[in-house]
Amino acid sequence: MDEDSQDRIEATGTVVIANLKGLHARPSHMLVTIALDFDCEIEIQCRTLRASAKSILEVLTLAASCGESLSIRAVGEGAAAAVLSLVSLVEAGFDEL
Repeated sequence: MDEDSQDRIEATGTVVIANLKGLHARPSHMLVTIALDFDCEIEIQCRTLRASAKSILEVLTLAASCGESLSIRAVGEGAAAAVLSLVSLVEAGFDEL
């Protein structure tokens, strides 16, 4: 695959926040730390708000609560692995369950 094809690789996933405190500072840090391991662009949406998964400030502005859905979209090399990793982290309740 050439570089242009790699840029178009896209993966998406949706996950519900299960931990009672929602997406506060510690889970946000965990999420961003994982996102930074990937070269692809990763965006998270909660309600109408969108944030780069690689920015702690942007992720915190989502103010996502328990029971809310996060839509995760990644574009570029490693997109599927990135989405899978982030969905798994949220499903595990950020180790708070």
